[in-house]
Amino acid sequence: MAIDFQIDANGRMKLSAEDLARFAAMDPWQRHRIYHDVCQQAYAAAQASSDAPDTGRPLIEKGFEVVPQVLGAEDVAQIRGLLDDRVGQGEGRTESDGWAAPLPWNMARIHVLRQALEHVFNDTVTQALENYFQSYFRVMSLSVTRAFPAPARNSFLWHRDIEPPQQTHMMVYLTDSTEESGGTSFLDLDDSRAAAENGYSFKNLDDRLESLAGIEEKAGRTFKVNRPALRAGDSVLFAAPRILHRGELPRAGCRDAITILMLPSPVPWRDYLAGRPADVFVAQHPASAWINPFDDQNLVRTGGVIPPDWAHVCDMQPPSDGAY
Repeated sequence: MAIDFQIDANGRMKLSAEDLARFAAMDPWQRHRIYHDVCQQAYAAAQASSDAPDTGRPLIEKGFEVVPQVLGAEDVAQIRGLLDDRVGQGEGRTESDGWAAPLPWNMARIHVLRQALEHVFNDTVTQALENYFQSYFRVMSLSVTRAFPAPARNSFLWHRDIEPPQQTHMMVYLTDSTEESGGTSFLDLDDSRAAAENGYSFKNLDDRLESLAGIEEKAGRTFKVNRPALRAGDSVLFAAPRILHRGELPRAGCRDAITILMLPSPVPWRDYLAGRPADVFVAQHPASAWINPFDDQNLVRTGGVIPPDWAHVCDMQPPSDGAY
């Protein structure tokens, strides 16, 4: 699809009002697919050579990838200190407070995290994401949270995010990931696809399972649960709409983490972030399904979204016949 656009000084695409309205009227999967195409074209035009390092294969082939020590001990301690100052250790919390407390933002805290991103998006992470997207990437939203012991529900049951496949997540652990302190478990793309073919893919909150034993029985196979043993400062990239995953809350104490949601971008992440830096630091992450990625405007929610068949089976894009 030919799209006439320019990149402004803030790294944003400038399109005609007619094109913006046309994309806003599309279903989320089609809208983000076309946006991804445009970002890939911009990336290809910017590359002087196609001989990019062959990294990022785990993210491409499995749907998740561990990148150790993206933050050093000093950065980890500084960010945890922000949580200590503003969130504390959970004193006086009740069940109605929920499972986690987000870090509230001001310009000083945003500055700390912007500095940390220079380490988080190191060469290994940047190349892995660019290889995965075949485009530049950008931060859609970033939160810092302290999680506390609570019953397993919602994100702590097996699920795939009901979002276009371009939405990709990164978690940077600020505490060690142990059986006691909590972590995140993943199925790879192959097992997630088998689960989808046997009826378990995009599940609403009330339909999510704590155990996949029944799905394994239907699939006639045992799924491999991957639970990376991460240390403070380690990170994991994962394709949240494409692979089954579940968080695990701490049994005692707290679990501190940075969660970053990313999308393709027509420009490198620094350029995009510099345009409107305060916009991406959030207490609650937005849903990319309800964002027009061409101008980042929130769209009016008109009810639930229904993923296309090709998205259910973990694909990144529709079949070559273009059917959405």
